[in-house]
Amino acid sequence: MAAEIRTVGAAFALSYAQLSSPTQRVFRLLGLHTGSDFDVCSVAALVGLPLPRAQHLLDELIDGYLVEEPTAGRYRLHDLVREYAFELCTATDGDDERRAAVEGLLDFYLHAADVARRSIESARSRRFFNPGSPRRSDLVEELGTLHPRWFAVEGGNLAAAVTLAMETGSYSYAWRLARVGWRYLYHAGNLDELIALQEQALAAARALDDNEAITASCNYLASAYFRQGKTQQCLEILELAVAAGQRLGNTAWLALLNGNMSAAYFNAGRHREAVEHALQLSHRGTCSQRVSTSRTPWN
Repeated sequence: MAAEIRTVGAAFALSYAQLSSPTQRVFRLLGLHTGSDFDVCSVAALVGLPLPRAQHLLDELIDGYLVEEPTAGRYRLHDLVREYAFELCTATDGDDERRAAVEGLLDFYLHAADVARRSIESARSRRFFNPGSPRRSDLVEELGTLHPRWFAVEGGNLAAAVTLAMETGSYSYAWRLARVGWRYLYHAGNLDELIALQEQALAAARALDDNEAITASCNYLASAYFRQGKTQQCLEILELAVAAGQRLGNTAWLALLNGNMSAAYFNAGRHREAVEHALQLSHRGTCSQRVSTSRTPWN
């Protein structure tokens, strides 16, 4: 087995040696890409090159049998190839270049997911989160108007991006990436995945000591417990969100959280508490809102 691994490694080294220097760099940086498969836009974001140039160099890697294209426009590395690329990248590319590559990739997935969520998330919910301006507006524009099915294709990469952000200490990206994927997972009923992402988001928020991030992460973690009928866990997490919202001093967030607490109590048949929290909405100048039922989407 060891002899076979050395033989495979020698074959990779031979293929790598025959590449041009720019193509070698792209190959090395692909070792940082956590996606099981990916598109050319994410590659361009990772390597910091214009889209046509990234496509040209990616084609060279396909010709050199280091990258596969199992379906048109989707690319992947064999696990052994990925490991070889990562080892080369770690040995060859400096910390600053690797961090720039990772952050470029994270930023791309953040803004691609933000585009995809717009058709499934209400304007009221969207106003509580602004991801900022993309680093690569050219790549986001290239995507055009994305259908929510984007999440079905790229959801694994989005989840991997959250984990990558945590591993590299890019905590601001970690909680924001989890946030933009929330509505799709909530509607699709992928609650275990939602919980896993929001738990990472909450850990990132706490590492940042960011009350806005804590409020958001707790709120969306609670949404999964709400859907699972775990009222007590839902309410405990919402109490953490309220505490962070109070530190933040954001009355809009506190009104939203009271609405969600009202929904949770109502869903559990605890109507008195549901009404109490609904009344707090009116005290905050949001009397137009009503007591939510279990059929009302989370906000």
